Amino acid sequence: MRNEAKPKKLGRSVSKAEQIKGGGTEQNLQEDIIREIEEKYYNIFEHAPVGIFRSTIGGKLLEVNPEAAHILGYDSPEDIITVVNRSSICEALYADPESMPLIMEKALDRDGDWVKAESRFYQKGGDTVDVRIFFRKITGKSHQSALVEGFLVDISEQKRLASLIRLQRNLTLALGSSSSVGIAMKRLLQGAMQVDGIDAGGVYLLDAAHQELRLIYHAGLSSWFVDQVFCYGPEAPQMRVAMQGEPVYWSGAMDVFDMGDLLEREGLISLASIPIMFDGRVVAVLNLASRTKTELRKHIKKDFEAIAAGIGGIVARVVTEDALRVEREKLAESNAALRALIQQKEEDRREIEDTLLTNIEVLVKPYIEKLIETRLTADQTLLLDLVNSHLKEITSPLLRTLSRQFSNLTPMEIRVASLVKDGRTSKEVARILGISQDTVLFHRQNVRRKLGLKRNKMNLQTYLSSLS
Repeated sequence: MRNEAKPKKLGRSVSKAEQIKGGGTEQNLQEDIIREIEEKYYNIFEHAPVGIFRSTIGGKLLEVNPEAAHILGYDSPEDIITVVNRSSICEALYADPESMPLIMEKALDRDGDWVKAESRFYQKGGDTVDVRIFFRKITGKSHQSALVEGFLVDISEQKRLASLIRLQRNLTLALGSSSSVGIAMKRLLQGAMQVDGIDAGGVYLLDAAHQELRLIYHAGLSSWFVDQVFCYGPEAPQMRVAMQGEPVYWSGAMDVFDMGDLLEREGLISLASIPIMFDGRVVAVLNLASRTKTELRKHIKKDFEAIAAGIGGIVARVVTEDALRVEREKLAESNAALRALIQQKEEDRREIEDTLLTNIEVLVKPYIEKLIETRLTADQTLLLDLVNSHLKEITSPLLRTLSRQFSNLTPMEIRVASLVKDGRTSKEVARILGISQDTVLFHRQNVRRKLGLKRNKMNLQTYLSSLS
């Protein structure tokens, strides 16, 4: 800031003729004009809506207007000049000091031409602000001392809004393509932690059936801390606060829900709990924390609330799809268990049939064959043959095989095939079944044709034995 006294306000402009008439000189007139110009410049300098500054090439501030001081968080132009000039503009203001030489090089190479650049400056309190600078190098009257003058514009809000829009878009795309709740919550938290000052957090999903909040994904937290906070039941104060559906913020070294010692050990000094809602109900909760910021800025709070409001429907959809996927998996498991049970029952049935067949072959069939060798009447022989035939029909696995693989065989053809398989001649088959030998031959030919053996010289008994 200049040390000159504030120019006095001038009255109306006085013409040269009036000055001469009133006894004034041309020199007085020129001085009045200069004072008027200076006053106009002063008013613009003091009340401009952008920051105005002038500095040396070496990085010392010469002048700043009130708006420049305000943008950088200082109480007055004198305040910022005093603080900055203890070191230099580069050390005191630039969040990235290495960028200043590159920016200044543009101005020094283009004498008198305006240069535009963007950078991040430190404010007096230690926070940062994004600024756009328009500046140029000017040469003093002596043509020996060069200065830098320019304008400073706060673009933090523009940057914040652009970042918020980009974050919301990326989150919407990421959540929309997520295949599970876990992946969706991971992307949500990763997006939220892109905000400056947020270095820890977790996403809780509401289990409506059990009225519990369960931690689905977390980042920046120690394992022992996660063990303490992974689930909150219906009686927990965290649960009651979350179900109110309103964002809550805690700042400073606070004792939240009697967790002061836990938070202190983890190094968390500010917290945010932001509900994610859909159709008027809470579906998830986004918890965020900082180890460096004692309080989240107002615009950051609004950003998180806007994000939560914009993704409620997507989170609800992903949760629903995940629940359906779990149900499908359970149904698939049930079907697999049912198939295993059916298979086991089929094996048990086969075991019973095999046992029955073995018992008949060992305990019954030998006696039937002995009876056949004894002297029996024709009727007794016929009846014994029928018993033997029917017993084989009941127990023969060939009947089941043929029924499954060759459903086009008639019941009589299956009986004939069963007896042929056992080595019975056509005459014996005719006597057992009570049909003529020609009829047996007719059925044999049909069986061969249906089994694809019409042009094959393979023995029918051999083929049928291979099927069982």
